[in-house]
Amino acid sequence: MWYLEKNLSKDEKIIMKSRLTVLVFLRHVIWFLIIWMIFSNSMSNDPTMWWIFGFVCMVFIIFLVVDLNKFSATEIALTDKRLLFKEWVFSRNVIELKIDQIESISLKQSFGWMVFNYWTLIITGTWGTDEKIYWINAPLKFKNKIYEIKK
Repeated sequence: MWYLEKNLSKDEKIIMKSRLTVLVFLRHVIWFLIIWMIFSNSMSNDPTMWWIFGFVCMVFIIFLVVDLNKFSATEIALTDKRLLFKEWVFSRNVIELKIDQIESISLKQSFGWMVFNYWTLIITGTWGTDEKIYWINAPLKFKNKIYEIKK
């Protein structure tokens, strides 16, 4: 059971759930391929390069495990009363915004991420607080659902 499902009020219902997209891992794959191309020519000639490549692979695996943990532990839910976001890597971060306190929702997409349809959801609440949700899966659908509930 999700953490967020356990912390709902009595008459609160979940309208939509979301998770992070698998593109979280894409940057690691790209970096690994770049490093492999750099080291592949020189590894056969110099045994020291194997040690360096092994160390780089260990660092790569550590970052991959951290992002795997972030991917599996992040929960995003939209209820009929509030927006809930929980992430956990080394510490738990829970964001709760009441639907009536959401002033605007922005979607940000850089040129490089347009190819992969990656967006950042920026939710501005009252008092000008900005909550950014990176790597969200189906952000347009999520934004439209918030506006639908808000009406």
